[in-house]
Amino acid sequence: MMRDRAALLDAIAAVERLPTTAEHRLVLAEAEFRVAIAPGTPPGEAVARLRRAIRHDPFQPKLYLHLGRRLHLDGRPRAAVPAYRRAVELAPDSRRVHLLLALALLDLDPAASELGRRLLVALAAGDDGERAAVLAALDDPDNAAKAPIKEPVGSTADTWRPGLLAGLARTPSSRRHVDAHLFAAAGEGPAAYATACALLLAAVEPVEGVRQLLAAAELPTGHPAVAMLQAALDLAAVADPVRRLDAMLAATRRGALPAQLAWWLWYSRFVKDPPPLPTALRLVRAVPEPELRIAILDVYAQRAWADGRWDVARLLWQEMHALDPHRVPVALNLALHAARTRSPAEYGPAWEHLAETLYLAAAGLGDLSAHIDDRIALHLALSQQAAAGAADDAGPAAWLADRDAFDAWLREWDLYFLNRRLRFRSPVHVLGVARDARPEELVRAHARLCRHADRVLLPRGWAGGAVFRDLARARADQALRTAHEPDRHHDAELAAADALLDEALDRALRLRRAGRHIAGLRSAATLPLGAAVAASQFALPLDRLTRLCADRGALEGEETLTGIFGADLVAVAAAWDRPAPAGKDEVAARLRALDECIAAAPDLVALRLHRCRLLQSAGRDRDAFAAAAEVLAGPCDGLDELVAAVRAGFTPEQRAHLPRRS
Repeated sequence: MMRDRAALLDAIAAVERLPTTAEHRLVLAEAEFRVAIAPGTPPGEAVARLRRAIRHDPFQPKLYLHLGRRLHLDGRPRAAVPAYRRAVELAPDSRRVHLLLALALLDLDPAASELGRRLLVALAAGDDGERAAVLAALDDPDNAAKAPIKEPVGSTADTWRPGLLAGLARTPSSRRHVDAHLFAAAGEGPAAYATACALLLAAVEPVEGVRQLLAAAELPTGHPAVAMLQAALDLAAVADPVRRLDAMLAATRRGALPAQLAWWLWYSRFVKDPPPLPTALRLVRAVPEPELRIAILDVYAQRAWADGRWDVARLLWQEMHALDPHRVPVALNLALHAARTRSPAEYGPAWEHLAETLYLAAAGLGDLSAHIDDRIALHLALSQQAAAGAADDAGPAAWLADRDAFDAWLREWDLYFLNRRLRFRSPVHVLGVARDARPEELVRAHARLCRHADRVLLPRGWAGGAVFRDLARARADQALRTAHEPDRHHDAELAAADALLDEALDRALRLRRAGRHIAGLRSAATLPLGAAVAASQFALPLDRLTRLCADRGALEGEETLTGIFGADLVAVAAAWDRPAPAGKDEVAARLRALDECIAAAPDLVALRLHRCRLLQSAGRDRDAFAAAAEVLAGPCDGLDELVAAVRAGFTPEQRAHLPRRS
């Protein structure tokens, strides 16, 4: 096998050196595919090679099928769905692809899981109309049909297992649904039927009910699957949790039951009738599986929370956190506890940890959509909470009175806005441009989105933050590449995009009032705040907002929001010497603030000229000259007075070596 892999890699290298032709691309696609599916290929490499194979041959359904399988096996069902969906488009008659798509959907949120159940029912019934309806709902979830799931009239060999699991997961489960899949399992033989009965038992079906099903089926008692089911029934019949734990350990040691089934039977009965907390804590120590220990602790934490025993709930969640520090539900529960008890020492760290956990989960999966609705809800709530202290008609001075709250409002809304953008699938909605945007608008929007992702993610220092930033930039790159390709998501997402644009306009108007107020103070002390406001302003889709304001008569002539915000920011920067900096520390602080202004609006030459003047005033002639030479080499239209002030700060000999353009 290693020789085969080496030969394939050599072949790939050789073909890549040949001219790029259709035939060579097909050869590369097949070679990359074979390396990807070879035993021993690491999961990350397999995904990368499958994606390369798709770039070489984007019309081969098996590439998308195996990409989806690899992603799903790696615990990334959400990322697998688009791959499976593309495979369905290329192989619409493939039952296997439809089944794999249904299984991936079952592992997602309730809405997607419902689509997965509907697809399984359609496959079992051979209902092509329902199958097409599910695919249409998957492509347009915002307008998906809300029709209730049909009950299956039958099941098949390839659908009864996932269909039965999906049916049992519903609340309440349908007996007719269950019976349809049991009938299909019985047709496959003793092993399949015993497996189906074990699934029923694990779903807390009464022991006697499962015994009756087993007796009615008249299965051979010597069959290994039947013996396994009988052992599971004996274990489930033990009422006392301590005795059940001992029986479970004994059954797994002698090989009578698979460990996973034994643990689940014990836990399912445990949850139905849990012992007192002290007994449970002693039992937990004997449980080797961290997942099961967490599940048991959560039973008691939720009960304590419902009974108002906040400290008990917190202690149990903290114990769960020690077992898995990156579990999103635990982080959320601890944050809610801090909010409920209003603990100043816990509130900020708990919510910060929740945010970090949400981003880390998405980064670890390599999937921006993972927990995206949770991130959106979190940042919107924190932004609204930060703004709650200022009345709607309060002026900028009132908003800025509580600097911590104002900074939180800026920061959290910016994160909310980023995630709302990343939630779109339409490239133009991701970039925040119109469908007919010119190439230069697309480039500006792409650069703005990338800067925005850098600015709001990297300073937080979150674990996984840099990886998430890279994923966001990759999404922006993809949107720029595909912005002029056919866009089947544009119309479906248009209402949501327009709603976000209205939010952005309201945001722009509020920031405009704040920016104008800060500029009017004409104080160097406002430089950091002015830079923060400008960074939020220039993250907005200013081209579209300008067009919207012009349509509503809010702008006159050639005015643009970019120009208005830029003028305010230049006015803030012009106050760098009010008062003159005293000492190196003040100079360094003002340089940092001016650098933040430049990062927010890198195309504003005036900001760089003011920075040159600050360097001159500090006696840093070498740095000032290098910065001035770089700025004056480019266009400085309309900045004659400022350019003259910069030139005047140098000696005649230095001025003679500066670029003449202005």
